[in-house]
Amino acid sequence: MKLFTGDQIKEWDNYTILHEPVSSIDLMERAASACFNWISKNLFDKKHFIIFCGSGNNGGDGLALSRLLIKAGISVTTFVLKLKEKGSNDFEKNLLELN
Repeated sequence: MKLFTGDQIKEWDNYTILHEPVSSIDLMERAASACFNWISKNLFDKKHFIIFCGSGNNGGDGLALSRLLIKAGISVTTFVLKLKEKGSNDFEKNLLELN
């Protein structure tokens, strides 16, 4: 498994948004869907998932994944660590969708 820095991921996201083109929120949904599909194929026997989210766009990815798992009838506990009052715009949109 390769690990990438936050700056590397942000660069790739920005490149994709500019060159595809796709909105940031739609790219987030695509990432969450890909993760959900992988979980469905590989770990679906799990009865409960715990997802930890920061308040940036990666946290927004986690919120979107939580929503997709819940929609599929899977038990999920989602923890959000907000170090500031407002998260990124896409995080806040996904937080509203989750509630």
